[in-house]
Amino acid sequence: MKVHWLLERDMFDESYRSCFDVPNNKRMKHEIERQGMDWKEVVYEPLSYDEIGFEGAFDPVDDCVIGWGSLSMMMKVRQQRRWSVWCDPDSFKCSTYYAYLGHLLLNTPYIMVPVSGLRWMKSWIFETLGEDGCVFIRPDTGMKSFTGQIVTEENWDRDMELVTWYDKSPEQLVLVSAPRVISEEWRVVVSLERGPITGSRYKKDGELDVSVEWRIPEVIGIALEVATVCKQFMQDPMFVVDVAATQARFNLTSRKFHLLEINSFSCSGLYACEMEPIIAEAARLAKQEFETYHGA
Repeated sequence: MKVHWLLERDMFDESYRSCFDVPNNKRMKHEIERQGMDWKEVVYEPLSYDEIGFEGAFDPVDDCVIGWGSLSMMMKVRQQRRWSVWCDPDSFKCSTYYAYLGHLLLNTPYIMVPVSGLRWMKSWIFETLGEDGCVFIRPDTGMKSFTGQIVTEENWDRDMELVTWYDKSPEQLVLVSAPRVISEEWRVVVSLERGPITGSRYKKDGELDVSVEWRIPEVIGIALEVATVCKQFMQDPMFVVDVAATQARFNLTSRKFHLLEINSFSCSGLYACEMEPIIAEAARLAKQEFETYHGA
């Protein structure tokens, strides 16, 4: 069975010159071809209510296809096709995976509250969770209705406008926690069956700093434990785990590692992750899904 890839044009085309000479999407295409598969690239128009533009590219029933692109495009593909698009919205809610992985979390202690409740809980939030007049707020959903950010008591009204810019519904659930100073961040690609596959550092001291170095025992250990625990609820066979390190100032031996968040495979950038094991494992899992669905 041949596996095909549906890729969104101009997505994840970062070129990390410190690691590679070509953009990430070209690295992916090359590895797809090297492993005997093919790919189709499409342009997604978010405001279009028609099919995305892959009509005729792959058979909607008889082809085994893996999707990779933006959240909005991949969610639309999920609605229109039974292909391997791994971005189950329920699995990546904080309210889902926090219930199982609380002992690993960076953002703890925390509360979850409807966004409309933030205004009348403002004083209590800053008294209970605030540090230096700041708290961290992110959406419960993994669909990125806004980017997790530091909100200050001094600039509360301005910051809250950013929080509710895309989703103004009062029932939108948000997570509030104390702010944390992160020294480094890594992304690990995880197979639910086989655990960590490959990874990459992507931030250091708050700045983009991409490196192939990821095989740190604590990073691998957290990704492995997440993979094991996620078997209780995860609907996708492949996803990414972001790990963060915190460190006390002037104390290099104080570094501690935490789970930052879990994200979908089909909608995540891969930084300096090695492509060969990613493409191979994704193809294996997609074939499994195809055969299960078609009763092969």
